[in-house]
This record gives sequence, C-alpha cells and structure tokens, in this order.
Amino acid sequence: MEIGLLVFIPVVLFFFGISSYNLYHGEVFVKQRGWKTKEEWPITYWWTVFFPYLCALFALWGIVDPDGLWDFVKLILGPLELFGIAIP
Repeated sequence: MEIGLLVFIPVVLFFFGISSYNLYHGEVFVKQRGWKTKEEWPITYWWTVFFPYLCALFALWGIVDPDGLWDFVKLILGPLELFGIAIP
C-alpha cells in the first residue's frame, strides 16, 4: 500500500492537473504547432481532457483496490491469449 501511495498519488495529481488545465483554458498543446483551441482541434482537445482523467481514475483504483484493478486488467487482456500471448 505504501508503494502505491508513493507512486500513484503523483501520477494522479499529474494527470488530473493536465486535464484540468486543458479543460479550464479550452486549449490543447499540439506538437510542432503550438497551442490550439478546442474549435481548431476538437478531437485532440477532448482526447487530452478525458484520457488523463481516465488514467487518474485507474491509478486511484489501483491504490484503493489493487486486486480488483488487476482482475479488471486480466479480463480486458484475456483475448490476447488466443494469439499466444500469456498473461500472468
């Protein structure tokens, strides 16, 4: 539990901060093009808002219930065994 707190709490804060910043300002940073508004790059904007929130939720889930998160990951990755990729 201590490792989870030391590792995942900064990850949660980082992802939550990035998403909140993009959501508040209505802009997203696009590589080699600079800051673009959500009207100029709507798919990229919404991706950079929702994906980090999703990562933060999974990181919090890993802190609260690591076994439940691992069971969920194994369920999602289960079909890979059809291709010979073993999941521990």
